[in-house]
Amino acid sequence: MKRQDAHKAAAMLMSVVLACALVPAVPAQAQPTAADAPAAETAADGGADGADAPAATVPDVESPLVVADEQTVATAAEAVPPSTAGSYDTAIADANRYQLVIVVRFAGDTTGDSDTGLNAVDPSVLQLTGRRLVERLNGFTDSPFLEPTLYSYVKDVSDGACRLRSIIPQADEGFRIRYLTLPRAREGYAYAVNVVEDALTAFNRAYPDFDGRSLDGDGDGYADNVLIVPEVNGSAPVIDSPLWPHKADYTGSGRIGAEGRAVRVGTYTMVDTSHGVSTGTIVHETIHAFGAKDLYRAGAKTEDAANRPVGVWDIMAEHAGSRLMRPLAITRQDCGWTKLEETGGGSVTLFAPGSGKRQAVKFKTDLNASEYFVAEFRRASDAADGAAGLDMSVEGLPSTIGGSGLVVYRVNPVMKDAGNGNKGPKDYVYIFRPGETGAPRGDGAGDLRHAQLSVSGRATLGVADMAAGLADGAITYSDGQNSGIVVSVTEQSDDAITFKLEMPDVTAHDLWKSAVDGKGATALTESGFSDTSLVKAADGALYQVCSRLQSGTRGAGATVYRYDGSSWSSLGSLGNGYGNFSGAVYRNELYVAGVRYGATTTIGLWRWSGRAWKEVATVAAAANKPVLGVAGGALYLFADGSGSGAQLYRLTGSSLTPAGRRWGSGTIAGAHLFDVGGQPAVMAGNFSSDRTELWTLANGVWKVARVHSGFAQTVAGYQDGKHSFALTVTQDGALRLIDLAGTSGSGFGEKYSPSPLALPKAYTASLTLGGDRLYVALAEAGSQIARVFETSVGNRASWQQVGANVVSPSTAIDVGTIGDAVFVASTATPDDVPMLLQYGSVGPGAIVPAPPLPSEPAKPAPAPTPAPKPTPAPAPKPTPKPTPSTPAPAPSAPTPAPKPPSSAKAKPAPKLRATTLTKVKGGRRAITLRWKKQTKSVTGYQIRYSTSRKFTKKTTRTRWVKSAKKTSLTVKKLKAKKTYYVKVRTYKKIGAKYYYSKWSKVKKVKTK
Repeated sequence: MKRQDAHKAAAMLMSVVLACALVPAVPAQAQPTAADAPAAETAADGGADGADAPAATVPDVESPLVVADEQTVATAAEAVPPSTAGSYDTAIADANRYQLVIVVRFAGDTTGDSDTGLNAVDPSVLQLTGRRLVERLNGFTDSPFLEPTLYSYVKDVSDGACRLRSIIPQADEGFRIRYLTLPRAREGYAYAVNVVEDALTAFNRAYPDFDGRSLDGDGDGYADNVLIVPEVNGSAPVIDSPLWPHKADYTGSGRIGAEGRAVRVGTYTMVDTSHGVSTGTIVHETIHAFGAKDLYRAGAKTEDAANRPVGVWDIMAEHAGSRLMRPLAITRQDCGWTKLEETGGGSVTLFAPGSGKRQAVKFKTDLNASEYFVAEFRRASDAADGAAGLDMSVEGLPSTIGGSGLVVYRVNPVMKDAGNGNKGPKDYVYIFRPGETGAPRGDGAGDLRHAQLSVSGRATLGVADMAAGLADGAITYSDGQNSGIVVSVTEQSDDAITFKLEMPDVTAHDLWKSAVDGKGATALTESGFSDTSLVKAADGALYQVCSRLQSGTRGAGATVYRYDGSSWSSLGSLGNGYGNFSGAVYRNELYVAGVRYGATTTIGLWRWSGRAWKEVATVAAAANKPVLGVAGGALYLFADGSGSGAQLYRLTGSSLTPAGRRWGSGTIAGAHLFDVGGQPAVMAGNFSSDRTELWTLANGVWKVARVHSGFAQTVAGYQDGKHSFALTVTQDGALRLIDLAGTSGSGFGEKYSPSPLALPKAYTASLTLGGDRLYVALAEAGSQIARVFETSVGNRASWQQVGANVVSPSTAIDVGTIGDAVFVASTATPDDVPMLLQYGSVGPGAIVPAPPLPSEPAKPAPAPTPAPKPTPAPAPKPTPKPTPSTPAPAPSAPTPAPKPPSSAKAKPAPKLRATTLTKVKGGRRAITLRWKKQTKSVTGYQIRYSTSRKFTKKTTRTRWVKSAKKTSLTVKKLKAKKTYYVKVRTYKKIGAKYYYSKWSKVKKVKTK
């Protein structure tokens, strides 16, 4: 028989096989309603391991959507005679990861004895059912008629990076399974973790000499995974019950193995015997253990025509028992099996899965700081590829893809953990498809099966018009904003696809920019921060206080920066062990407070001396976040008590002394300190009374006034000599503005008229005033999009958005101004990097020396010697410019005594030795540079590269190497096959000034 005839015959045979094999046998089960489950059982992803469950598991419980047909009447192997189908080998020799399989039954159950349960003969294939389970886990074969197994699937999709062997001590050489019996009946287990712990105990008793170290493939001291297989006797568990298939993180003390040879259990998966016949279910749960997230929406069902963000394009969203799909590149990256490269546009070629070449790329714009897009090539299998083929495409069969082509999808990293994949309010991964409806998230409708772009079908995705939306075919962000990206397929073969990536010019879209210095750099480069806030300095600059992420209940301190509109400086770190910092300026100096949790909760207060941080005082007090403020010329600290009663403290010398009695025994939240008539006042939400109140301390007595009904979770404020505003955010996200300038100051009996703001619902917000404009910055509830709105301070009837959206997602937000520019401080996930974004220009005269304090008049300038008599320092002007005879003092630092003109001698600039480029080499979208080391009187090196030999501003980028000993640099993410011109020079930093050598000779290099 000719080769092509054999191929046709195989295709015809497999068409018949697939038609028989892919008939759903189990109907979709109904989703339980809220009334069906106890109210206390509110697991993070809808499972039974909820709030009342033991703290030993963090579940990933499944929905019916992941299986289109949970069981198949006949697989391809079953429909073909054994002599034709071939057989599996289970002697895996190349494993590098391992999972232990434990088969259990419940007390009183005798299934598994004699020829029952997994030890029964399956009449369809005349094999033990236990053999089929072992082969579904460890089988491998060259036969196209046999479906993929867990081992073969994971090895294939990981490009050989993960070769998982399932260790099954309970199976003998004849594939008979020795069941382990649990101490309780099935109905006696309310939580999956109890099943797991009893299974571990039963296994250790049955196999006391087992070497648990054989399960630790990555050497981290934990078993790579444990698969629990409960016998259910054909009575499939209901959704969200303890036995429903799931993966969970185990945090208990259970171990596997003999003394001295045991390993800990980190993750486990559970697949009962009724679902164990489905390779897809086993695979889905197992790759959860390697980091994959669920890509179906909570509450979705298999038969839904909509509500499917990913569908058939990833096994973590949907599968059909034995008919398996590949995971998307983002899922494989989450499992550590690949890394997505980034491209900046132009022509891009991708290759088929299994080629060992690039299969997917990611790309992004400056319109969103965290979200990005991925283009991925998928090659479909057909009937001729047999049952072993992944990504099957057969028209008329459900749960198969529409064909080979380019799939484009959005990735929202913050939802990976915050939304547990696609189960949250926004999608972690969303595939663009024709016919979608709804915005901004999308209904998950349209022709998802034919989402692919190809030369023979739909070739283009995206709309350049920024007003277009998701339903218009635009490539959009999760907030509905069009990215302006256009993707067009230009060439395609069986093994590769080429597309044109057109990126938008975002410079014309009124974007917020990073606050940078004269060299285009920002000081905010570290990650690992949970909160950030702004404090206005006495000279008009901004301090940014950044609280680090806590380690358990222990804080990790704070780092403080200063930005004056054109330059950054770091004030260093403080308060290790403390967290949740806030700041205030008192007597022209910056004070910062933080809280340290422990047996005794302590609040610490620090002052910036101009050169270093000085601990001022500590006090034993509880607070979620201490609040600082100035009233009546004194510095106050408010501690909300964390539910145990709030207390106000006043800084007296080097002590924090109580001011007034402790008040409120319930939860006090969102507090802000105000000066009301020279008296300290605290506005906060009172959870017990479900209202927002203003507490004013007058003559040592607290007076309370109701501001509005509804518990404020955030209170922000702005005060100067003329204006006093409060902004509240209640639990429903509503914002209200309160003008405190007209109050009498007594607080008690005051009648306030909060103005509801017609702005998006927020979960947090802040406000400030600049000139005659009032600004409100908010992070939207749900979407976490940061926006800024403005209005006239004298006529607050209408609000307008300032520029485009600031950043998304935002977990902390504050707003301030320097001159004519507005600034937003934010912490954006997933990297937890604090940011300072700017809109508008600062303008001249924004930074002025702080005026002298009223209680401390400025001292006259000392008379210089010898004569002549020096000119006294002039009084501060709105826009002063320092002169040689009257140097401007540094902010928050003691004013130095001026020196006589005759003694002021400028130091000559240091002469720096230049360096030379010794080697330049082009790589794949990268260049590598080497230069001659110059360590004498050199701080580091400055490198410039450009696509223009003239180094025009638009085409030139600068990199800094801050070590004089380092003599090489690789610049990545460049344009492919492009000529770049490079040069280097040395620099020396003395104080705040930079000195440079001459540039080296320019060399050119071409990328690949």
